[in-house]
Amino acid sequence: MQINIQVAYHSIYGQKIVLKYAFSNSIEWHSICLNYVNSNLWQATQEITILPKSNILKYKVYLIEQNVEICLLTNSILIDKQTHTKQLNIIHNNVTDYPFLKIQHTKPFANYINKVNEQITNQAILKTYTHQFTIAYPVLVDNCYLCITGSANAMNNFNDTKPIFFSFKGGIGTIEMDLENEIFPIEYKIALYNTVKKKIVQYEEGENKTLIKTDFKNEQTLVYCNNNFKKYLWRGAGVNVPLFSLKSKNSWGCGDFSDLKLFINFSKATGLKLIQLLPINDTLATYTNSDSYPYSAISSFALHPKFLDVGLLAAEYGLTLNATQLLQIQTLNSLPKCNDVQVLALKLEVLKLIFLQIQNNFFENEDWLLFLKENNHWLTSYAIFCALRDHYSTIDFTQWSDDAIFKNSEYYLVKYKNQKVGQDVAFWYFVQFQLHKQLLNVSKYATLNKVWLKADLPIGVGRYSADTWVYPTLFNMQMQAGAPPDAFSAIGQNWSFPTYHIPTMAIDGFAWFKKRMQHLEQYFDAVRIDHVLGIFRIWSIPIANVEGTLGVFEPVNALQKNDIELLQLSEDRLCNPFINEELLYTLFIDDVEIVKQLFFNEHLFKNEYNTQKKLEHFFNQYPSQAKFKKGLYHLLTNVILIKNEAGYHCRINVQETYSYKFLNDEQKLMVNKLYHHYFFERQNELWLNEGLKILQMLKDSTSMLLCAEDLGMVPAFTEGALKLLNIMSLQVQQMPKVDHQLFSNPANADYASVVMPATHDMPPIRLWWEQNRNIGQIVLNEALHLNGTAPYFCEPWLCKKIVQSHLQSPAMWCIFMLQDVLSMYDKYRIDNPEDERINNPSNPNHIWDYKMPVCIEELNEDTLIVKEILQMISGSGR
Repeated sequence: MQINIQVAYHSIYGQKIVLKYAFSNSIEWHSICLNYVNSNLWQATQEITILPKSNILKYKVYLIEQNVEICLLTNSILIDKQTHTKQLNIIHNNVTDYPFLKIQHTKPFANYINKVNEQITNQAILKTYTHQFTIAYPVLVDNCYLCITGSANAMNNFNDTKPIFFSFKGGIGTIEMDLENEIFPIEYKIALYNTVKKKIVQYEEGENKTLIKTDFKNEQTLVYCNNNFKKYLWRGAGVNVPLFSLKSKNSWGCGDFSDLKLFINFSKATGLKLIQLLPINDTLATYTNSDSYPYSAISSFALHPKFLDVGLLAAEYGLTLNATQLLQIQTLNSLPKCNDVQVLALKLEVLKLIFLQIQNNFFENEDWLLFLKENNHWLTSYAIFCALRDHYSTIDFTQWSDDAIFKNSEYYLVKYKNQKVGQDVAFWYFVQFQLHKQLLNVSKYATLNKVWLKADLPIGVGRYSADTWVYPTLFNMQMQAGAPPDAFSAIGQNWSFPTYHIPTMAIDGFAWFKKRMQHLEQYFDAVRIDHVLGIFRIWSIPIANVEGTLGVFEPVNALQKNDIELLQLSEDRLCNPFINEELLYTLFIDDVEIVKQLFFNEHLFKNEYNTQKKLEHFFNQYPSQAKFKKGLYHLLTNVILIKNEAGYHCRINVQETYSYKFLNDEQKLMVNKLYHHYFFERQNELWLNEGLKILQMLKDSTSMLLCAEDLGMVPAFTEGALKLLNIMSLQVQQMPKVDHQLFSNPANADYASVVMPATHDMPPIRLWWEQNRNIGQIVLNEALHLNGTAPYFCEPWLCKKIVQSHLQSPAMWCIFMLQDVLSMYDKYRIDNPEDERINNPSNPNHIWDYKMPVCIEELNEDTLIVKEILQMISGSGR
């Protein structure tokens, strides 16, 4: 069989197009280079011998530039007996790099894709055909359908009221035509037909496509079409809210799964199609306020007990709450902020009463046995971990005596069978089963109401967690993940959890990671990949540090001795903290002699104080000396290079250090060159390959819509890598990705992106506006296109304008924090905008306790506001 293939792709000088093909029963791929016809067309002819039982031909087309391969398209063709005897002409029209087609072929769009099968169609069923047209289905606005029209009689002669519609199956549309008796050449176009206006409303851009006559008896033509109907692409709006922040009349002091059902009602009524949550994993480590941090889970699979609707469960099992408990519920719910400690104490108290009442019969439940079977890979070890945490009164498993090193689950079940630990294991089984049932019920309710739920996949796990106890080799326990200094934190962020040991994870094909994704998918439609830049390279901080300043990106191509010799400075000057008298007097003024006596020998730190962790221990013992902490921490980071086993590394933001400022101009120039080479040239290929490997694995393990949180110090290759993998990018107004921009304009966003005014790590709209007066004036004039002086306070009408500007964005998604939606209305504002913050990254001890100021029931009953939000969203075409 001979195959003639044409690929219409706009190329530039130096690029090549390569076809790789194989058969379904073979792992051997063959490659052929396509021939350049013109800047918009490549083609090739290939003789192919079909092997026995090889009835599916699969192929990929790659763009090659500077030895980098980018896959432009993948396809497979069924070769039946009839096709085998023919010459195949394969035409790929308008091949582009638009990723939205594959983005829309994910779990949340399934209903939209299925719905298109119900569209009107006027195709005749043909036994034989000469041409088959195929197109991937883009999710479009209501009442618009893909069709074809052209100069042939079979195409209704370009009649814009009588096009030929594609028939769809599984997101792929086809039209089969017998064109043997038509007049050639035939011109045609893909178009959009509106069933309300009853005519074609848009044709594909560019000149008409042309078909030439072929030998119909011996040939068959397959035409693969593409399209870019940007104006009519589906767009949605969503809301971002931590589950704990929800409040209903029946809440116990923080949001739970039943509250989420009520909030789904609000979302549906207002046209908000997506609810994005923060992580909902169990973080119960110390039973203190520090457990409010949702990104330090003690299990990557277990759900947090505070999200269980215990009142509903008590009613289900016939437990009557006493007067004290009822008063506690009322008091906790009336508080303006969440009190995690008291909420958990009350919920666990009642849960234990329920369990005590039903434990004898619970383990005979068939649903429970099925849940255990499907989740035993994490559930049993997690329950044992929780029981031992309480038994030893610490989450630090290194302090657990003989239990410090995990053996196997069966060992602990036997060892503690008739002890309290064994009873506690059963209790945590019960809690997780109830959480699963309630969340699964909410997930089904959201699907029924056409509201999507979006999860958050944290970049790490807690240092002391069930995961690190059971799988210690998967983690670098001597390192801490974090983020380098940025506009929100001058000292960077130290998240304290260990980094991943990628080589070990790769041994079993990242099985642990895949299970995490599959676990989320049973509840959620989409997922936010937290700190996706950490997938390419993670900011890795040695365990001896408190702040994030002295981190190093991993993996890394470290500098070696010959690289740093160009600086003509000693290793001591480059790698040791630079300290002199002038600097000491700058930092400590009148206390210099006290500081020198306590912490230094000459201008060197004493060994007992030469790390931030050692200093932290000292200040915990002697809090009266804490006034010296900031200055001493600063001195320890006052280096130009960081040395470790791999070699040398440029200290981040080295130009801001005193060590750099004391160099002469020539030395500064040399340091700047090395710094640029190290961060912006030396690592790119390594980071790109690392990230693509892991992100491809995540993508292949789920059908959820993947959204990247790609903020921070963004490598140049990030945007292209995310597009290549069809992962949505994030554009936040407060954190522009273009150097020297003061804010990001949602009007400039790409379709395959999510736009937001702010994230949970940033000030909400009101606070941002009032803290950034100069930026506010520019936003008013350039983004909102309003004249005059910017108001001092971000008044409701102004918040509404900012929300509307995001709704008008071409991005597929615009998502707002709940407090930014409520800020459009005076009566739903918290008096102090600072109290609307969810997180403050510059404060490592921040308590995550934001609670919405109004009950969800009141919002649902506020018909005027519900109607106004709905009109704003629908009026923007979302």
